[in-house]
Amino acid sequence: MRGAGAARRNQGEERDPAGRGPDEDSGPVSVVLPAELRARVQAEAKKRGLKLSPAIRALLSERVQELDDAEQLSQAEEWQRAQVWAVWERMKAGDHDEASRQEIDSLFDEALRDAPSPPRPPGQGAFHARQQRPLAEAGLPRRRPRKR
Repeated sequence: MRGAGAARRNQGEERDPAGRGPDEDSGPVSVVLPAELRARVQAEAKKRGLKLSPAIRALLSERVQELDDAEQLSQAEEWQRAQVWAVWERMKAGDHDEASRQEIDSLFDEALRDAPSPPRPPGQGAFHARQQRPLAEAGLPRRRPRKR
């Protein structure tokens, strides 16, 4: 069986330490850091109140997340560009519908009419709402400002 492990190592696969296979998701990774990079990571670890290894894990995790986020953003922007170009092509071909301001207003008016009215806070029933009308609507004169 000794030959099988050596053959795997020759093919570029890792050894199987403590029963773990080469595709294991966890375990130590040994990386040589140049002195300047190590000093920068050490300074960041000190700033975060971490030891070197947890700081490296945190920095690596943050950077991988940034890469994932950038990829998702790139895909979203690409999709949006495709949508805009498709609309632009339809508009150039004369295939576009326009809504008048009146149509838009009537749609909103209808939606507001059909929407349930929001509940009023306690103590603000219909009587209280009537009291909140502006003085001019109630037919009352405005008070004059006080002289100082």
